Amino acid sequence: MKVRPSLAPELDHVVGQAMSKRPADRYQTMEELREDLTAVAEGLKPLKAKARPAAIKLAVLPFANLTGDPDQEFLSDGLTQEMIAQLGRLHPQSLSVIARTSVMRYKKTDTPIDQIGRELGVDYVLEGSAQREGAGYASSPSSFRSGIRSSSGRTSSNGRCRAFSACKMRSQRR
Repeated sequence: MKVRPSLAPELDHVVGQAMSKRPADRYQTMEELREDLTAVAEGLKPLKAKARPAAIKLAVLPFANLTGDPDQEFLSDGLTQEMIAQLGRLHPQSLSVIARTSVMRYKKTDTPIDQIGRELGVDYVLEGSAQREGAGYASSPSSFRSGIRSSSGRTSSNGRCRAFSACKMRSQRR
């Protein structure tokens, strides 16, 4: 969380930790806070401030139109845009979602997921599809690790993540 854009990054970090929502993440004593403020004032790095975890970077690829109707392309594009918007608002401090304009170049391409992840510099890639289901439509997103780094910081192989693979969203045709 950037407290104030004009603050030095070290001071921003100290203030952010002091104002943390979770008490366990805050400074435990005023002495710790004073030491870090003194260090920042002297041009040094804070000693007591905990390192912030890096935000997870996610790319939502354009959803594939599996309806069989090219006139329904707007549906898959709308689902892509809505998924990006919803995920982007979810937890902006710890989840960074790549903009729609950056991922649209991968619409209808055969580029492997891990390569897309590397090109976009993301940790996870979410892909999905829209298809007819009875009188409505169903959307089935699936998430993949991109092979860049996992949330633990280790490089990982390309594999499905359970977070989205079981997710199914339904919308009624209007």
